[in-house]
Amino acid sequence: MPRFKKILLVLLPLILSVYGGCSGKEIDASLPPASLLVQCQKLGQKNKHEKAINCLETLKGRYPGSPEAIEADLYIADNQFRQKEYLLATETYRNFIKLNPVHPKLDYAYYRTGLSYLKETPKAIDRDQQYLDDAINYFEILLKYYPYSQYTEINKEKWEEARRRVASRIYYVGRFYYRTGEYIAAIPRFEEVYQNYPALGIDEQALYYLALSHIKLSQKTEALGIFNILESRFPAGRYAKRLTGKLGL
Repeated sequence: MPRFKKILLVLLPLILSVYGGCSGKEIDASLPPASLLVQCQKLGQKNKHEKAINCLETLKGRYPGSPEAIEADLYIADNQFRQKEYLLATETYRNFIKLNPVHPKLDYAYYRTGLSYLKETPKAIDRDQQYLDDAINYFEILLKYYPYSQYTEINKEKWEEARRRVASRIYYVGRFYYRTGEYIAAIPRFEEVYQNYPALGIDEQALYYLALSHIKLSQKTEALGIFNILESRFPAGRYAKRLTGKLGL
């Protein structure tokens, strides 16, 4: 056997033991809970999310009931979120909320639950939007019960985004019915947008097509009423001007 191969065979177990030891040291379960939590967080920061989750589960098992073990669920959910396992993250955040109803980080858990539901929802309005209502509900809990939270501003932005996407979906359905001549079906969709989702950039168009739908149904009185609302709420808008000719004004 060549000398090089003999040396390699002698050194190989040593090399493997060294690298194996380094890998094993990423999780040192003998550490006190605060230090172990820091170790777990560092793994997550290095995008080693599965190892971070395993580390946090180790922490929960070794120090049950400790403040660090309680918070571990939040960090587990954060790592699931970063892996784009959004529904799994919602379950973990919600479990934290259920088990810790007076925890000082409850506002964070509510915000992240809403954000996870929002992330799970496709942005294309012709795709399934079933989790938008859940996102809005959790954002609204934070707005109502934690008005001074450090997450209030970003939470409000995401709440408005979720509501805008719901309104866009309803408006999209209304436009579909309008294009296909189903004006009676279109009317309640446009009404819902301008009544329930104001100031999101869609209500002006919704009022316009609501008036057009009434015109198509020869309901001029109703169309005039909508025109008056449109003109008063958007005096400088282009849609009220478009309606004047259609109404013979």
